[in-house]
Formats: sequence, C-alpha cells, structure tokens
Amino acid sequence: ELFVHGHPPLHAPAWRDAAARSDRAGARAFTVEGERLVLAWAPIGTTGARLVYAWPFRELDRTGDERARALLVAAAVIAFVGMLVGLLVARRLTEPVLALEGDVRAARRGKGRIDPQGARDEVGALRRAFAELVDELAAGEENARLDRDRIAELADTLEERVRSRTRELEETRDALVDAERLAALGRAGAALSHELRNSLNALSVGMDALGGPLPDAARTAVRQQVREEIGRLRTLADVLLDFARPRKVERRTTSSAVLLSRSHAFVEDFAVEHGVTLEVEPGDESSLEVDAGLLQSVFVNLLRNGVEAATGREVPRVHARSWRTDDAWCVEVEDGGPGVAPEVRERLFQPFSSGRVGGVGLGLALARRFVELHGGRLDLLGPGALGGARFRVTIPLDAPDSEVS
Repeated sequence: ELFVHGHPPLHAPAWRDAAARSDRAGARAFTVEGERLVLAWAPIGTTGARLVYAWPFRELDRTGDERARALLVAAAVIAFVGMLVGLLVARRLTEPVLALEGDVRAARRGKGRIDPQGARDEVGALRRAFAELVDELAAGEENARLDRDRIAELADTLEERVRSRTRELEETRDALVDAERLAALGRAGAALSHELRNSLNALSVGMDALGGPLPDAARTAVRQQVREEIGRLRTLADVLLDFARPRKVERRTTSSAVLLSRSHAFVEDFAVEHGVTLEVEPGDESSLEVDAGLLQSVFVNLLRNGVEAATGREVPRVHARSWRTDDAWCVEVEDGGPGVAPEVRERLFQPFSSGRVGGVGLGLALARRFVELHGGRLDLLGPGALGGARFRVTIPLDAPDSEVS
C-alpha cells in the first residue's frame, strides 16, 4: 500500500516503482510531468506499506529565500543589538579610565583635591589609590614648603648670629692683638732698657776711669772695654733694624755643604774661646735655590746659642748635621747644655723672649722668620744624644716664597 502526500498527486507508476525498490527510507529527485520534485519515502512498520512525500523544488527555493531573508534580518538585528551592547560596555569601561585620566590631568595642574566617588571596580580602586597618592604628595609638598620656610628663617637667624659672633671675635682678636703688641712693646722696652743700662753703665765707668790718672796698661784695657760696649750697642741696633725691616727672599743656586761650612767658620773661633767642641757634618753636597745670607744667619744663630748653652757643661759639645729627603733639606743642631725650661718653650720664638740671661730675645724670632720666608719650619725638638736643646730646620725644595714679613 502506498500512501502519497504532496502536490501534484503522485499516483504515476514511476513513483510506485521507485518507492517499492527499497525496504528502507530514502529520498531522490525526480521529474514528474515536467516538474522537478524531491521525493522522500519510508516504510511503515511491518505493514508493508510505504509513506511517500514529495516537495516541488520551487517550494523549497521559496522557503530558502524566506529563511535567508529571515537570517539577514536576524543578523542585522543581532549586529545592531551587539553594537548597542558594545557601546554600553565600552562606555562603562572607558568612563572610569577617562575619569582616571582626568584625575591625572587635574593632579598635574594642581587643581585641588581629587575625589573619586561611586567607583567600585578595579579602576575605581586605582583612582582611590591615585587620589591617596596625590594627597600624600600634596601633604609632603606642604610639609616641604613649611620646612623650607623654617630653614630660611633659621638661616636668617643663623646668619645674623654668625655676623654678630664674627664681630665679637674680630673685636676680641683686635683686643688680643693690641694686648700682644703692648706686651711685645713691654718686653722689648724691658730688654732694651736692660741692655742699654748695662752698656751705659759700663761706658760711664770707663769714661770716669779714663778721666783720672791711670797707668798705660790699665788705660788701654778700659779703652778696649769701651770699644766692646760700643760694639754691643751697634750689634743691638743692627738686630733691631733686621727685625723691623721687611725682608724678601733673593734665591741663588747655593751648595748645601758650602752654606754649612761657612756658618761653621763664623762660629768656630767663638766656640774655641768658650772651650766648646763644634762639630758640623755638611752631608752630601747638593744644590739649593735659597737665600744663602738669610739661612747662614739662621745657622750662625743656632750654633752660637748652642755654644753659649754648652759652655762650662759636662758635655761641652755642639753637633750639627744635614740630610736631604725627596722634598726637603733638613739641618739639625743640638748641644750639651741644660736644655730649654718647660716654662720657656711656649714663648721661645716670640720676639724679646730670651731663654738665657743677657739675651735680647730676637735671635730665634728672626731665625724662624727667615726660615718661614723660604716656606720652611724651625722647630724645637726633644733632647737628643747630647742631652741639651735640639733644633731642626726644614727647607722645602720646591716651596714658593712666603709673603714678605
């Protein structure tokens, strides 16, 4: 039995033969009465009957067009809805970012405090963190401004205090300088008065003796004494002139050995008269660019002082030696005298401060000045092998001249 559904009616023998060929369901395209059809069939259980269904191609085409149009409309609607949803999502996503950008611009312009209200998402948390950072920076800047103001105020106060303290120190310095000058004048006056009084007394006694009857030998001795006192006064005047006169170093190429040998020769007779052994080790001969006259006066003064200190002592010796280092020429003079008393050491090089009886107190002051004019040093050291005073002169080999003093 063949149950046929479709249009046009399908009772043609061809359809029956086609459907009867298969015991299973199937489908084929046929042309019936000039029309293209799609035929589908299927058995109905075990009844032996067949169900056949036919669709004209024109119906299928019309259905496909309708479905295509429906799909296009649906696609358009979906696209439109997608755009709306995308815009809404994009707006929702970009609004916090734009707000954050606005916060950054406001912070850059310094437009007051940032207040991110209503933001609960991650960007909102970022805005709140940024706002807190901006607040902290603003607070830090305010604190820095306050600190700068305080520092400026303290600087002004400190500057005024420094000026005031400087004025006080300058006044104190001037007072000390004046006091030192007065003290120096006092020492100078006392020393000069003592020396002049001694010389004048000796001259007065000599003149009185020469005015009376004297044997020729005695008269000759008195005249010699008068000449010696006049020589002492002349020497004193020369020393005072040397001390008061500004000096300038006139450097010449000089042999170190010759310089010390000449100084030795100047003091040798003086040492013999006082029974003192004078030993000078010139060391290796080397060329020096120095003012030989100034340095010779320094060494002569040190050697004479040593001879006077060692006179009559258990070790009546004066020893001088020199050596050269990489950057200096050194000379050391020591004697067998009693040394320098502790109360004299601090003022030993001050003008008119003598460490021995009968001294004016200008020899060591002039010696230190002449050494310093060469950029060097004159130092009093501890006792040496002879047990007395020990002085060291250090002359730099390439030091510039000090200012004229």
